[in-house]
Amino acid sequence: MANYQGIVVYEIFPNGCLNGVYSNDHPLTQNEIFNEIARKKSKNAGKIDGDYTCCYIDLNNVAYICDLEIKNNSNQFQFTWYETGTRNVKFKGIGWLTRNNQITVMDSD
Repeated sequence: MANYQGIVVYEIFPNGCLNGVYSNDHPLTQNEIFNEIARKKSKNAGKIDGDYTCCYIDLNNVAYICDLEIKNNSNQFQFTWYETGTRNVKFKGIGWLTRNNQITVMDSD
């Protein structure tokens, strides 16, 4: 699992997809802004929680694919990013709705 901290802000689209921008304190990123897209695996209209296929673009414009699981925990959401097809955790985060169509997630490690 990563040993650095970051934040991602997602726009929530009506079809359940999440389009995000993120930054972290990894020493090589120098606080750059990167992109992440999460596409819901099963349509669950109006709900954020569920399983997603996720792609984020990091240093040197390299795209990484992973699985994202979002669980609704009362007034916050638990985010867990896994290596694709495994239960090996890459990142964990806690998120809150910050507008009607926006969720902000911070590292929870």
